[in-house]
Amino acid sequence: MLKLQHSLIQQADTDHLTGLLNRGALMHRAGDALANASAGAPLTLLQIDIDHFKGINDRYGHDVGDVVIRCVARTLRETGAIAGRLGGEEFAVLMPGHGLAGAAVVAHRIRRQCAATTVPRQPDLRFTASIGLAEWTPGDTIDTLLKRADLALYAAKRAGRDRVAVTSPSLHTEMVG
Repeated sequence: MLKLQHSLIQQADTDHLTGLLNRGALMHRAGDALANASAGAPLTLLQIDIDHFKGINDRYGHDVGDVVIRCVARTLRETGAIAGRLGGEEFAVLMPGHGLAGAAVVAHRIRRQCAATTVPRQPDLRFTASIGLAEWTPGDTIDTLLKRADLALYAAKRAGRDRVAVTSPSLHTEMVG
């Protein structure tokens, strides 16, 4: 019975397409990460969006778009961090114990891996991802952290996509690579 309950809870917390945490479960885990950050541990949030995803769906079909989403999810799982799907082609990764510099290294690795991914049965399909980073500062909530990461993500898109950008607590955005 206990094993069944655990399985049901895991299913409720898991995004059906990617196997990553769903938005609700990610927000719950963020509460724990923010509590640790309040105690002095660094925490950075990455927000990832697949570039030109609508074009992938339009050209190749939604089934191939789903494969691309699963490819990104696999890359995010490899980080070992707390990864979840926010919805559609957008993801978030909580990186407890990582400041901006360490998280930027991981973000660039994710970006490079996405660009190098070969989609099964679609050898001509290549995709990229844009990534926004925000580091926790005292007083942040998950909502303020997500807002700053989102601002950085859209700065990366405006700068040409396939980029990593950071937003500071003062909402100043800069490219990091």
